[in-house]
Amino acid sequence: MIQIGNTNVLQTTKSNIEKLGTTSKQSLKRKAAQNYQNPQAAEQKVVFRSANSLASSLKVFLTNCFSHTSVEPQTTSSNSRTPDMKLNFSNLRKNAELQPGVVRSAPCSPKVNVRSNLRSEKTKREGKQNLSANGNVTLPEVSHQYPMLKGFVLEKSLQNGYSGKVYRGYQHSTQQKVVVKCCRKLSSWTTETRALSKLHHENIIKMVGIPQANVACPPSIKMGQGKNSNMPDENGAVPSIHVLAQELAENGDLYEFLQTNGPVDEPTARALIKPLVKALAYAYHRHGISHRDIKLENIFVMKDGTIKLGDWGLAAFDTKNRECSSSCGTLGYMAPEMVCRHKYDANKTDVWALAVVLFSLCTGVRPYAEPEHRQRSPKDFSWKDEWLAAMMEGRWKVWWMSHARTTKCIGKLSPDLRNMIEQMFDADSENRISLRELLYHPWMCKDGIIEEVPSDCESNSDEDTMMDVDGEYAVSESVVSKSDIARFCRKY
Repeated sequence: MIQIGNTNVLQTTKSNIEKLGTTSKQSLKRKAAQNYQNPQAAEQKVVFRSANSLASSLKVFLTNCFSHTSVEPQTTSSNSRTPDMKLNFSNLRKNAELQPGVVRSAPCSPKVNVRSNLRSEKTKREGKQNLSANGNVTLPEVSHQYPMLKGFVLEKSLQNGYSGKVYRGYQHSTQQKVVVKCCRKLSSWTTETRALSKLHHENIIKMVGIPQANVACPPSIKMGQGKNSNMPDENGAVPSIHVLAQELAENGDLYEFLQTNGPVDEPTARALIKPLVKALAYAYHRHGISHRDIKLENIFVMKDGTIKLGDWGLAAFDTKNRECSSSCGTLGYMAPEMVCRHKYDANKTDVWALAVVLFSLCTGVRPYAEPEHRQRSPKDFSWKDEWLAAMMEGRWKVWWMSHARTTKCIGKLSPDLRNMIEQMFDADSENRISLRELLYHPWMCKDGIIEEVPSDCESNSDEDTMMDVDGEYAVSESVVSKSDIARFCRKY
């Protein structure tokens, strides 16, 4: 009876549920899917998540700033309860309780802190930049290690020429600034050291220290063009160089002077060219030595404005009593007899080169185009241009007019200067003006002082004497001193 009653109750309940469900489905209308979402609840959820993310990030930042410890942000799952948005300022309060006098590190990014903490001792020794906790960059004192060669510290390579390399540096024992020449050719080193050991003049460059030959080339000096230029040869022999140190001209050479300042006026040109004539006359008449490589690049301006003649590697000796035959030097400054490979008087060829220097200083241009080659045969005239041909033929009026068309300042040159230039450019070396005669030319004496030409015999003093000139050689133009030249160089 009980089982039958229970069965009836279950059937009745089941039928009622089915009726209720059928009625609900039929009476209720289905809404669109988008209406099931609550827009206000969704916006609150997005705002809450953004605020939670911002709070976590701020907590990590403040914790790293004041405790220098890395804190991993807590990620919450969808099922976990949302944590309270409370920030822990315990680390901040601990820093505020520091004793007075303790330097706090200012806030900075964790990345900078990590770099400063992980910095190794090797990096410190190498002198790299040190990033402190406050983000400032401090540069430690670094002692630059320059190569040293026979007591001279080589700081900077100035040029790499045919005869070798030239470095700027200083003598380690005296701290004197010098120019160190590392010569490949023993002949040029021997010639220059022999000449400079005899020449002691205020307008001739001086040697510093003792020149040394056959020095093993250190690895830091590359004498050739390739990487293995200073490596041992097949027999294991290390290439040797020849070292020569000279005083440094801090104001550079006349080529740089001309490129920077342009042409100069006649008083300044006189102050630049007259010391050269004095030095060459002293070397020739007192010691029988001729330079044979005079050019703008070999004339130097010292710190005090003194003009000095350097690079005596092509000098000739005993030139007073003989003629030279070597065609050496720079083609743009060589006299015609040297270009044509004739025997020549070195005294007169130096005068021709001085004329090229003087004309370039006064006008800023060359007197003629530099020959591309020496004369190949007696019938070869391709080495000279129209200007040089006019000079050799003595057609000076045409030559001056041709230059004046292209360079306006040439028309303003004084008659005395034009006369002296024509005498210096005389194609016949026998009629060309000499070094001794140059010092007595009226244009040279316009400063009121003439230098006495050294005698052909030795004397106790190597310095030339000066005397005031009256009469026709009285001062007619402004006088430019070496201090004026020094100030002029510092200006530019």
